Amino acid sequence: MVFKPDGILKSKVFDTRIKSANVQHSERWLGYLLGPTFVMSMYYICGQSYLNMFYTDVLKLTPIWGGLLLALLPIVSKVLDAVTNILQGWVIDHTQSRHGKARPWLLISGPLLVISSILLFTVPRASTAVQVAWVTISYNLYFSVAFTMY
Repeated sequence: MVFKPDGILKSKVFDTRIKSANVQHSERWLGYLLGPTFVMSMYYICGQSYLNMFYTDVLKLTPIWGGLLLALLPIVSKVLDAVTNILQGWVIDHTQSRHGKARPWLLISGPLLVISSILLFTVPRASTAVQVAWVTISYNLYFSVAFTMY
C-alpha cells in the first residue's frame, strides 16, 4: 500500500524551493533543534504540567477511582503511543509525494495539533462518564496521534 497525500497538499503554498544541498548550517540548527525544542517541547511540557491541575482542580476528576484514572491514563496512552509510533513510521516509509516522505505528515500535523490541544481543555459540562470519555479521547488524540504524526 502506498500513500499519496499530494491530493491534500496541491496548493502552491506547500511547495518549497529549498533542497537539501541548499540548506545552510544555521538553517539546520534552527529547523532541527531550536524550532522543535522551544516551540513543541515547551508547549508539550507546559501543557502537560497544567493538564493534570486542570483535570484535578477544574474538572474535579480525582474522585473517580481515587484518582486512578489520572494515574493510569498516561500509562495506557504510552502503550497506544508505542503502537501509533510504529504505524506512523510505516506510513511515512510508504508515502510517495512530491514534497517527500515526511513533509506532508508534518504539514497535516500542525492543524491537528492545534485542534487536539484545544479539545484537551474544552471538556463539556456533562456527566462524569462523558467527561472521562472526552478526556480519554482528546488526550490520546493529542499525545498518541497528533504529536506522533509531528
